[in-house]
Amino acid sequence: MGLYSFLLGVSEFSFCAEDQAEILDCLLTHGIACLFCRIEGERGRLLLLSRDAGRLPQECRCTLCAQRGLPALLSAYVRRPGLVAGTVLAMLILLLSSFTVWRVEVLGNELVSSQEIEAALAEAGLAVGSFTPGADTAAVRTRFLKSMPSVAWVGIYVRGTTVSVEVREVLPNTEEESRQGLCNLVASEDALIESVRVDRGRAAVDVGMTVRRGELLVSGLYQSATGLVATAAAGEIRARVVHRQSVVQPLSVKEKIYGEEKIASFSLNFFGKEIKVCKIAGKSGEEYDIIKRKEQVILFGSIRLPIYLTYEYRLPYTWGERALTEEEAVRAAYRRMYALLAADLAEGELLRKRFFGEFGEDAYLLSGEIESIIDIAVPLPYEVGEQGG
Repeated sequence: MGLYSFLLGVSEFSFCAEDQAEILDCLLTHGIACLFCRIEGERGRLLLLSRDAGRLPQECRCTLCAQRGLPALLSAYVRRPGLVAGTVLAMLILLLSSFTVWRVEVLGNELVSSQEIEAALAEAGLAVGSFTPGADTAAVRTRFLKSMPSVAWVGIYVRGTTVSVEVREVLPNTEEESRQGLCNLVASEDALIESVRVDRGRAAVDVGMTVRRGELLVSGLYQSATGLVATAAAGEIRARVVHRQSVVQPLSVKEKIYGEEKIASFSLNFFGKEIKVCKIAGKSGEEYDIIKRKEQVILFGSIRLPIYLTYEYRLPYTWGERALTEEEAVRAAYRRMYALLAADLAEGELLRKRFFGEFGEDAYLLSGEIESIIDIAVPLPYEVGEQGG
């Protein structure tokens, strides 16, 4: 049975095999489509659409055996109201259960037990049986942190019927940390938060939030269930940042033009003691590079003596200007660009980089954009009384 037949419904008739020709002729006369007709022994089976079955004339000697399809199913349900009500109720329960918390999963805890965290979460308004579409995770997070001073940061994620609670516990201060001044952690630049790890203090941001430069990330002074807490905030806030740089590379550069190499001095190093043999003065005002060469004295090609000859040469030069080829200019621009972006490339997690270059009249302009994930948390000292909890 096809989908079309199922939706409209199908009626099955039985008839005597000897009446087949008469029945088919009757159907043709009245314009009734036959879906199926087969003779099995002395009897035959005939299938018609339920809408056409009512048009079947009385002279067609066939008997209705069964009705199938959607209309027959609906008719059966209508005659059994208890079954209809039970089906609707079961579907409603199934639908509502998919919007209800069935399981709470706790991650990242070592010092605080999962049972304590689940109890605090339930007190904050989210527990097994809670209706998830009405859950305000931001408000639950705030209430949870106030009741759990041992937790520095919490992430609450609703995934279907499961609530995942990821926590970062407050680590005890070491002796060195106790001597450090009180401080908050603030954003070093505009960024999109990717991950939060708080060792001390209370997180003021969450994953997915956008922050501006100087905005508070982790507070070292906050209100907990046990009172006001003041500490040196510590942790790592990794965020997505975009840095843009530009380099203007001139198409000509100053270079050293070297002259003839000249010996400047000669020394003898005997058993570790250096003896200056001669020294030749250079020209006044002359610019030069110093080149040193050291040679060991070898007798008969194989006996190495503890005596070294040290030669010092002067390589005079003057400054001149040289035009760069296009390839040299592009390479020089990219070297300078990578030097500017070295911190992002070395310390961050590189996500994307794009470069655009064009030649001008006397320079090559290279623009670069790099997107990476870096730690943007920097300490900012405070004194108790400067800020509220």
